[in-house]
Amino acid sequence: MLNQRFAPSPKLPGTPGEAVIFLNALGTRESFRPADWEKTVAGLLRHDMPFVREMALNNIPVPLPPAVRKLMPALLLDADVDVQIAACLLAGKSKLLEFKEPALKVLATAREEWLLHRVENALLEMGARFESIEVLVGRLDDREMTVRCLSRLADWVIADHSTGASPAEKSFAADAAKAVKARWQRFLQDHGKALRTGHRFPLGDPALTPDLFPGFEFHARQKLPVELKVRGKPLP
Repeated sequence: MLNQRFAPSPKLPGTPGEAVIFLNALGTRESFRPADWEKTVAGLLRHDMPFVREMALNNIPVPLPPAVRKLMPALLLDADVDVQIAACLLAGKSKLLEFKEPALKVLATAREEWLLHRVENALLEMGARFESIEVLVGRLDDREMTVRCLSRLADWVIADHSTGASPAEKSFAADAAKAVKARWQRFLQDHGKALRTGHRFPLGDPALTPDLFPGFEFHARQKLPVELKVRGKPLP
C-alpha cells in the first residue's frame, strides 16, 4: 500500500521493513530501478532473515543480473523451505539451464509438498523431464517418500489420468519399497527412449503393469463437454 500511495524511496534499505518495501517496489514498478539495484538485491539475498531473502527472490526482474545468478544455486538449497520455493519459482521463470543441477538436488532431497511441486515445475521449464523421473525413481526405496514419488511418477508418465485411490504414506515395507524401485529401474531401461521424447503412456497401455503402482487406482480423466451451459443457456 505504501508503494501504491507514495513514490518508493530509492535509498538503500537499512532495516528489514525498508528492504521489503524496496523489493516490493522493484517487483511491482517497472520504472523503479535505482542506481546499483542489482548490487542491493544481491546483498539482500544474503540477508539473515529468511523472509527478506524470499521477498528478494519473488521480486527480482528477469533477465537475472549476473550477481543474482551466482547466488541462485545456494538459494535453491537454502535452509528455509519458503526461500527454496521462491528460488524454484524464479529458476523456472528464468529457464536458465545452469540451475538444472541444483534443482535436481532439491528434487532428490525435498520432503515438503509445495517444494516438490515447485521444483518439478521449474525442472519442466528447464527441459529436465527425464532427469526428474530418474531422481524420483531413485527415491522409491525411501519408505517415507515411496507413495509420494509414485504419485508424482504417475503425473510424469501416465497421460490423461486421475487418481482414484492411493496407499497411505509410509505403508510400504522396506522390501516392498526396494522391489518397486527395482521394477521402475527396469521400466526406465525399457522405455527410457520414449520418455526422453516427452511420451506419456495412456491408461491400458501394456507398458503400465500393476507392479509399477502397487496399491494405486487410476481413472481416465473426463473431458468437459464442448458446449458449456450457464443457467441452462449455452455459452456464446
